[in-house]
Amino acid sequence: MLHVNLVTPDKILLNEDCIGIVIPTLNGEVQILPGHANFLSQVTPGVVIVSCQNGEQKKLMVGEGFLEVLQNKVEVICDVARLKSEINFEQERKNRDSLTGDLEKFDKDSLEFKRISSNLQKSLASLKLED
Repeated sequence: MLHVNLVTPDKILLNEDCIGIVIPTLNGEVQILPGHANFLSQVTPGVVIVSCQNGEQKKLMVGEGFLEVLQNKVEVICDVARLKSEINFEQERKNRDSLTGDLEKFDKDSLEFKRISSNLQKSLASLKLED
């Protein structure tokens, strides 16, 4: 069994035992199962899938952050994370379109471009949860 704790600056989204978690990292998606080696990685915007003991899967979006696996404890600290029920998909589509247009206004090496790109990745991650 794994104990997963997923937090943002605003809230604790998950604090429960589960049988596995799939999380997006800088090097691609990583699946963590009981007995996983100790591990530290950067989390990137995307969808997290948590496999619960009752067979249910919880899906949520995460932004940027860090992941630590230590002796069957998984700590995820992100700047933002949301459950599907917390996402306004219509607003996210508007954000995506606006941010995509804003990217064209800045040089790719500028800080503003990187900020907009980061926000766009988070918006796209949210939209992946839409059915």
